[in-house]
Amino acid sequence: MSPSDSTLLLYVVLAQLLYIGYTLLLTGYARTKHAANLLMTALVTYWLAAILYWAVGSGLSGGASLGGWFGGTGFFSADSSGTGPVLHWWSRITLTALAACVAMGGAMGRTRFAPIIVSLALLAGFVFPVTQHWTWGNGWLEEQGFLDLGGAATLHLAGGVAALMATLLIKPRYGRYMKDGTPTPFPGHNLPLSGLGVGLIGVGWIGVHLLRLAETGQSDAMAAVVRTTLLAQSAGALGAMFLAWGRFGKPDVTFTFNGSVAGLVSVAGIVPHVGEVGSVVIAAIGGLSVVAFSTLLDRWKVDDPGGVIPMHGIAGLWGAIAVGLLHSERGVFVGGGFGLLAIQLVGSLAIIAFVAVATAAVTGLMLRYGKMRAHPEEEYVGLDVTQHANEAYADFQRVEFK
Repeated sequence: MSPSDSTLLLYVVLAQLLYIGYTLLLTGYARTKHAANLLMTALVTYWLAAILYWAVGSGLSGGASLGGWFGGTGFFSADSSGTGPVLHWWSRITLTALAACVAMGGAMGRTRFAPIIVSLALLAGFVFPVTQHWTWGNGWLEEQGFLDLGGAATLHLAGGVAALMATLLIKPRYGRYMKDGTPTPFPGHNLPLSGLGVGLIGVGWIGVHLLRLAETGQSDAMAAVVRTTLLAQSAGALGAMFLAWGRFGKPDVTFTFNGSVAGLVSVAGIVPHVGEVGSVVIAAIGGLSVVAFSTLLDRWKVDDPGGVIPMHGIAGLWGAIAVGLLHSERGVFVGGGFGLLAIQLVGSLAIIAFVAVATAAVTGLMLRYGKMRAHPEEEYVGLDVTQHANEAYADFQRVEFK
C-alpha cells in the first residue's frame, strides 16, 4: 500500500531536518569569525538550489533521457522528475542542496561569498542532477543495474569529490600548515551546535530513506530501514570513536560526530537490501575510514575543515562498493557473483571523473575571474565582517589560537 499524502509530507519534514542538521554540524566546526558566513552560504545554497532545480535540474535529472546521459524535457516544472507528487520533487531539491553543501564544507573559511554561491549553484543546478539522472532517472547506470537507493554515490560521493577538488584548487587556509608541514589546529567554535546537528541528521536520514522507498515502490521495507539507519549511525560513530581513542589516547568528539554521519552514508546505497549485521559492519568500516583518511589528508596538506571528504567522499565510495559485496541477493559474499560489484565500480568511477572535471572547471573559473579566494586580511578579520558586515557573536571577545 502506498503512503498517504499526509505520510509523505511527514517524510519530507523529516528529510528537511537532514539539511538543517548538516548546516548546524558544519557551522559548529567553523571558527567564530566565519560562523555567520557559513550559515548564510548554506541557506542561500538551498534557496538557489530550489530555483535552479525547478528551472533546470529536475529536467536534467528526470526528463526524457537523451542517450542515458541527461534528461531533455520537463524544465521549469515542479513535477518533471517522474516521481509523481511534488513532495518527492521537494526531497530531491533537499538532497541536491545537501550535495552542494558537502562541497562547501571542504572550502569553508576561506572563500568570498558571491563566487562560492555561484559555484555551488552551478553544481546544484547542472552537475548533481546529471548524476541523479544516471542512477535514478532511467540513465545509463540504472539501465546497467547500478543500485543506489539513498545516494551513497549519486550524491555523497559526488559531493565529496567536489569538496576535494575545490579544496585542492583553493588551497589551505592561511596558517593552517607550517613550513615543515606540521598542521596548526583550527578548532571549531561550537561543538554542542554540531552535536545538535548530528542528532537532527540521524532523524532526517530516516525521512530521506522512507521517501526513496515510497518513490521506488518498496514501502514494505520501511520498518527494516528504520532499524538499519539507527544501527548504521551508531556503528559509524562508535567505530570512529574507538579508533580515535586508541590512536590518539582520547575519544575525539569531531571524529565521533563525523563517524556517525559516515556510517549513514555508507549504508545509503544498500538499504533495504542488507540485514542488521551487514549494516553494522558496513557502517563501522565507514566510521573507521573517517579517522584513517582525515589523518592522511592532514599529512598531504589537504585542508578539509569540516572533514567532509572522508565523511562523504570516502564513505560514499565505500557504500557504493558495499552494495556489490553485501547485497542480500546479488552480493559477492552471498554467492551472487561479480556482476553487481563491477557495475558499482564502473558507476562510481564515472561519477568521480565527471564531478571532478566539472568542479575543477567551475572552481577554476571562479578563482580566475571571480576572485573566490579571500585575501589573507579578510580571512584573519573574519568572513562575517568582511563579506556581510555582521558578526555571529557580536561583542564577544575572540581568542586566536597560535
